[in-house]
Amino acid sequence: MYSQAQWEPEPNESVSDEEYSEWEERNPTHELRKNMPGYLDEDFIETVAMSFQYLSGIGMNEPDIAKVVNKANESNVIVLVYENALGGFILKSEPVLNSNFFYCGHYKCKI
Repeated sequence: MYSQAQWEPEPNESVSDEEYSEWEERNPTHELRKNMPGYLDEDFIETVAMSFQYLSGIGMNEPDIAKVVNKANESNVIVLVYENALGGFILKSEPVLNSNFFYCGHYKCKI
């Protein structure tokens, strides 16, 4: 899944320690990292169905929810990246946008 960590198959026991170490360095991969380079802690990234009720349940106010729904267009899934996913820092610049990724903004909520 785009917003979750992906792992290459683990090498078998016949590979050298160096090859295994290289595999560890490459894994996990994270497609979201292509849009948001830098540190990402997947414990604070959430993939959910687009839902007014869900966004309200995490403390977003109605005007902010309306902005997200409007910006997300016809998307049926949203990826919530909490500040803790960025090491507790705010996003310094907008992520790289593409046909699969729309940045809807920075909003207050509770986790």
